[in-house]
Amino acid sequence: AMVTILGDRDSQEQFVREHLSSNVEPTFFYKADSPTIVKRRWVESHLIQKLFELYEMNDEDLGPQQAQELCAHLEAVLPEYDLVVVVDYGHGMLGRDAVGLLGRQARYLAVNTQSNAGNRGFNTISKYPRADYVCLAHHEIALEERNQRDGDHQMILNVSQKLDSNRVTVTRSKDGNVCYTQGDG
Repeated sequence: AMVTILGDRDSQEQFVREHLSSNVEPTFFYKADSPTIVKRRWVESHLIQKLFELYEMNDEDLGPQQAQELCAHLEAVLPEYDLVVVVDYGHGMLGRDAVGLLGRQARYLAVNTQSNAGNRGFNTISKYPRADYVCLAHHEIALEERNQRDGDHQMILNVSQKLDSNRVTVTRSKDGNVCYTQGDG
């Protein structure tokens, strides 16, 4: 199952449905006064480097009624799942109540919070009170730790302790990944 937010105008729902695997059962909520988020990137083809990107979005938090509807849905379905994977782009879907509910009720919670040009680094993993598994890019864990100088190992240990997370992965682009498991290191 998948739970996500589309905009109430220019929802792109048909496009989204056409690009989902047949075994994914979506539940869509529709954010008021919003388009569905569309990100366009211009990439230089020789070096494969992003030159710039353009976002069409309303990144304000959901209104109180919509946030309550999302939480009611999550509360109803969370007991059905052994694993909940959250990919949090920081564009207003997951407010404090939803994040708290996920932390309290998900049996096993895997979280990836993304820092991008659209959220300006304000979407860090510490907004989650708990995560059993955390996956972050190197620059995202450095933002969380507000530290560019310590190595990944120390930052991973810090995040693991903060979130009582027994597994952490830091992705490092062409340099591979650093994976940590509590007890094994």
